[in-house]
Amino acid sequence: MLQLNHLTVTRGGKEVLSDCTFQFQEGKVYILFSEDPEDYKAFLKCACREKATKRGEIVTWDGSVICNSLDDLFLPRFLTVKEYLDDLTEVSGHLTTTGTLIKRLELNENRLGVTVGKAGEKIQAALRLAPVFATDPYILVFGEPFPEEELLCRIVNDIKEDKVIILATSDMDEAKRIASGTEGYILSMESGDFRSVLIGEM
Repeated sequence: MLQLNHLTVTRGGKEVLSDCTFQFQEGKVYILFSEDPEDYKAFLKCACREKATKRGEIVTWDGSVICNSLDDLFLPRFLTVKEYLDDLTEVSGHLTTTGTLIKRLELNENRLGVTVGKAGEKIQAALRLAPVFATDPYILVFGEPFPEEELLCRIVNDIKEDKVIILATSDMDEAKRIASGTEGYILSMESGDFRSVLIGEM
């Protein structure tokens, strides 16, 4: 449960959300759409407790682990892919192993010695999903650039039970493809509120 109560979020002089009340529920995948990615980033920074809201409140369970994978700056660019996965395995406290991460992320064994910064966009996007298996978050926020859609949808569908999952995009065609692959709900932010968009209406 991630509950928004009369939430107002601003970015500069713009109200991204205005007096918004909404509940994100466990086990469902929400594809958050806004033509301006800075708008959804402003909201998600509030949801991840990285930024204060203007008004209203955001409520979730006490002690909820949040994994915010919106920004690939979290990736250690100068470690090799394998070193990064080894570090995550150590941090996980036996939640996962390096071999499991390699398999789950469908990484090419021949690319494990390449530094993350030179690994290419597709591998970097997949690596941004790796902390999910090391931290077992309750709330998972993930945004562009997405890894290959089939991989993303497989992983999300596999882990979504008992979690709140939000995938953010500024590409409506991509939102429709992911929603269809995950049986997700598309939420548009274009009106200053969350409007559920049915695929058949688009």
